[in-house]
Amino acid sequence: MKKIILIIILAIMLTYVIPGVPSYTEEGIRLYVNGHHLSLDQEPVIIDGRTLVPVRRVLTAFGVDIQWDPSDRSVVATFPNTTMELGIDQSLATVNGQEHILEVPPTIIQDRTFVPVRFVAESLGARVTWDGNEQIVYIDSERINYHGEYKVKRVVDGDTIVVDYKGQEETLRLIGIDTPESVHPDQERNTTEGKEAARYTKEILGGRLVGIQLDVQERDQYGRLLAYVWLDGELYNKMVVEAGMATVATYPPNVKYEEILIKAQEEARMGKKGFWNSVF
Repeated sequence: MKKIILIIILAIMLTYVIPGVPSYTEEGIRLYVNGHHLSLDQEPVIIDGRTLVPVRRVLTAFGVDIQWDPSDRSVVATFPNTTMELGIDQSLATVNGQEHILEVPPTIIQDRTFVPVRFVAESLGARVTWDGNEQIVYIDSERINYHGEYKVKRVVDGDTIVVDYKGQEETLRLIGIDTPESVHPDQERNTTEGKEAARYTKEILGGRLVGIQLDVQERDQYGRLLAYVWLDGELYNKMVVEAGMATVATYPPNVKYEEILIKAQEEARMGKKGFWNSVF
């Protein structure tokens, strides 16, 4: 009996005390990205209190380009406006050339590269939450999976732009927001606020390269693209609401960022930003 107890104690020490030894939970750690369960062929591990995940499977979910250099066993991950470099068993990582010290370095487990999930996700602008009771890692990001970058050819009004999309001009309606009219055929429906919103969008987006992210429906009844627009890593749909130049108008099933937009609107209202100062 004493021998059995000693073996159990040694096993516990190896799992939780010795630095660098990965531990596994009985049911396994689950990973959710933007509310969706991400299936992994190798489950995340905990090393020295930090959760590490398979780098390629997770970063692919972010739309990140990954390059592996076997000569120095390093990973280079590139995302619009972000370049991250990590080395196997190296505690020093860089994000856009800025150095960061990792408490737990990337490592190789069963021929797969594992990286600290919180550092990687937060470097890409995501929020990471750990549910210890359910053994779940939640990654929530406004930046995941937008497709390419396209030039804004002109601004129609505050919530509608024209982009050079895959070789042709497309009218794009920003999902989840609505701005007052400024170019309606019925002149009586056009407002000063609508013209101000159009001016704001033109000033911010005019002639710029933007990322485009679709939701469930690609187009509306008028054939316009329905999309979220990203500028320098920021969600413009949210930016225009935060500035008080638009109100939230979400319609299922295109509700990916509904909660984010509603929160931005409430902050603009409380802060009396833009039209909330006198009109809405």
